[in-house]
Amino acid sequence: MPVADLLRSLLVLSVAALPRPLLLALIQMAKDRASLLSRSRLLSWMIRNTFYKHFCIGSNMSEIISNTAAIRKRSVDGVILTYAKEAAVRQTSTQAVTLTRTDQDLNNWVQSNLQTIEMLFPGDYVALRVTGAGPASVDFLKRYTSACTWESGSPASTNEMETNLKQEHQILQDAMRQICTKAQSRRVRILVDAEGSRYQRAIDEISLNLMAEFNQHSNSSRNENGRATILNTYQLYLKNNIDKIKRHLQHSVDHNYTLGLKLVRGAYMSVEPDREIIHDSKQNTDEAYDAAVKFLLDDRANGLEEGSTHAEKWTTDIMLATHNTRSVQEALKQYMSITKFKDRVQGLAFAQLMGMADELSLSLAAHLGQITTETTLDYGQDSILTTHAHQNLTFARVRDPKAPVSNYPELSVYKYTVWGTLSDCLLYMLRRAEENSDAVTRSRGTLMAVLKELLKRPMLL
Repeated sequence: MPVADLLRSLLVLSVAALPRPLLLALIQMAKDRASLLSRSRLLSWMIRNTFYKHFCIGSNMSEIISNTAAIRKRSVDGVILTYAKEAAVRQTSTQAVTLTRTDQDLNNWVQSNLQTIEMLFPGDYVALRVTGAGPASVDFLKRYTSACTWESGSPASTNEMETNLKQEHQILQDAMRQICTKAQSRRVRILVDAEGSRYQRAIDEISLNLMAEFNQHSNSSRNENGRATILNTYQLYLKNNIDKIKRHLQHSVDHNYTLGLKLVRGAYMSVEPDREIIHDSKQNTDEAYDAAVKFLLDDRANGLEEGSTHAEKWTTDIMLATHNTRSVQEALKQYMSITKFKDRVQGLAFAQLMGMADELSLSLAAHLGQITTETTLDYGQDSILTTHAHQNLTFARVRDPKAPVSNYPELSVYKYTVWGTLSDCLLYMLRRAEENSDAVTRSRGTLMAVLKELLKRPMLL
């Protein structure tokens, strides 16, 4: 990495590593003055050349393609990309807003995601934040989730819903289908981002319906070796999400498709209205995350019913979005130990936010690149991950950033990033920094890695 990039990282991460109360105060101050920051030429220049370049991929196709290629040159498989601009949130009102097919915010959201797909390479991901589709969509998600009397993935269906909610459900699902169709035609994959619990059940229902359509085992000509086109996101700070994963696995078995799962610890604890649904401590959340990974990667005959030893014939495509090195290590060890039920896991990807946990991403990418064989893992003192190869294993990786992939990588690492203008990305970064303040304050490890690398450079001695 060039020294200029390291110095920029040092500045940005020094701010991110501030104590959490101070960081939150700075974020709120910046949010209150966001319009001033984007209008000032001097402040805009400073932000663009520090925080924007550190966390964002660019504002147009040429910048995005160039910067994505630069990421790939560092052995990272690709990017998860989302568009920063979101529809403005309307002021609180007691009157419901009905979602229609002519809703301008929804149609703009679809078009922005179609545009994002055009900027991606085969094997990359586009991240869909459904609440970015506008006030009417958000209002529908809330009303639908509130009206649900069943758990997502259960045998019940939208047929039990009142007519207007069923119609709005179909409108949003059709809009998302447009995006999925475009993505699959270009061999780009979809990540449906999680939201707070007040919206999530509606998102889960639509995601399951679309996965049953696009992740079908019978669609071998469209899906690479059983890989999922669509992945839904599961937040493990919620007490019931392992049970939800099991229900969704059963749904995938019943409907003959590969369940795509992105596992995160979660970012919406502070806005959850019901504290009872949240784990009592970070340790409990960590344990739930590790338990979910263990269940999905276990080589034993786990049944979906409690106490069952029957080996369900599910297939999964998993992404672990985490900055936790120990979670990555344990997942890799478990994945490499699978023998009897290896076909159950079609692929395993890891993801970190661009500009955060880069030391983990690059170390992981370098070592995954060496895994051309069945691998046992050993962790040395000088690197985060070390590997020792032993037996043959088919493994495809992207080497030429402009060449189409022949197969999706079985093991891979990605960076999650955002594109858009400085003003759009500024608001996006501030919102995400506030939602992910715990993760931001954990960037001290990355800061120390940057300092260590800078001290190795002769020109600084």
